[in-house]
Amino acid sequence: MTDVTYHALHGVKSYLEKHILLCGMKGITHAALDTRKRFVSVPETGCLETRVDHIVETAGSNLLDALAIPNTEWRQVCTNDLQQVWNVLGKHAMEAVLFTEYRKELSPDGNKVNDHHLACLCDFQTMQSAPLKKLWKC
Repeated sequence: MTDVTYHALHGVKSYLEKHILLCGMKGITHAALDTRKRFVSVPETGCLETRVDHIVETAGSNLLDALAIPNTEWRQVCTNDLQQVWNVLGKHAMEAVLFTEYRKELSPDGNKVNDHHLACLCDFQTMQSAPLKKLWKC
């Protein structure tokens, strides 16, 4: 590595250290940035626009702290950690997560399970006051 390259990289590193705040979040071990395109209807014109969403996918979760991050689209924050969903958002949110996970697992095989049956299963699993202690008790 030449001196010019080293000084250029050192300058970029110094700039980033001064202007970007990096910190961790308890419960998150790895993170990766991803982008996804989606089509959105524009009510004024009736046309579809392409929007790009930037998504951070993580190993581990910390739902409460993730919802508190400024400038985050809180409606898009999700986790499949049922204990955190129960503690932070409550029973109905946990039912929705269970329903989504069941549908995701059953659909790729071509199995068609009636949504009402899945809803009954999710409702049954969350009708206890502390459902997770009885759900996976072995």
